Order: sequence, then structure tokens, then C-alpha cells
Amino acid sequence: PFTTLSPMLGIVPHYDYQNYVVADIPGLIEGAHEGKGLGHQFLRHIERTRALAYLIDITDENPMDTYQTLKNELRQYSKPLLQKPSLLVLTKTDIATEEQAEIKISKKIKTVKISAVRGDNLNKLKEFFAALIEDADKMEKDE
Repeated sequence: PFTTLSPMLGIVPHYDYQNYVVADIPGLIEGAHEGKGLGHQFLRHIERTRALAYLIDITDENPMDTYQTLKNELRQYSKPLLQKPSLLVLTKTDIATEEQAEIKISKKIKTVKISAVRGDNLNKLKEFFAALIEDADKMEKDE
């Protein structure tokens, strides 16, 4: 939280023909739905996204509690946000203990563990993002 004061956009190249835009929207903390921190500013940006990826430090004391806190903030701000295709990204695997690296996540939650420093699973992450966008496109066509 609070490492970035404004959302950052980036273009991710995916194969030779398909690119997509990713928005880094940090700063969601408990109470964001009530405007705590930069809550409302960031939450308004999230409403415009087609899919969500929750990035959580794998060395966090309890990554699943943090994940649930983020989902709860979205739920309290706008329940339709939880209907968007989503992905849990556990970051910083390069500094995780063996126990942290082996964290078990429900099979119902699409999850990828990455290390940006070492480049671990970044291609897998791009594939997951592309699949999320495809899911979002299908949902839009069904509406």
C-alpha cells in the first residue's frame, strides 16, 4: 500500500499480434471502500477494468487473509466487481521461505506464483492474463 500514488498503465506484448493494457492500481487497504487512503480514487479505476489480478506478496504474514481483505473491499464498494474474471498472483517467490513457497491455495482460485526479479513464471502470467481477457470478452458478449 501507498507505494504508488497514481495508477500506472503498461502494454503487454502477447505473441506477435495481440497486446493488452494492464493497469497497476495499488493502494487498496482495509477501509478503502469508505475512502480510507486513496480508496475511492483507485476503486473508480478498477470499475473500468475488464478483469482483475490480485498481486500479493507471498511473504505476507497471511496471503489468503490479505486476498480476502481485498475482495471484501471490492465487495463493499461494488459487488459487480467480484463478477469480473480474476487471478491471484503471489509475488516475490525469490525471497520466500520453503514453507511460504509451498502455500496451498484453493483450486477454485486461479493462481500463479511469480518472481519479477528472476523472471519466474512471467510467461505463464501473460498467458493467464490473456485468458482472463478472453473470459471478460465472452462475458460481455453474453450480456
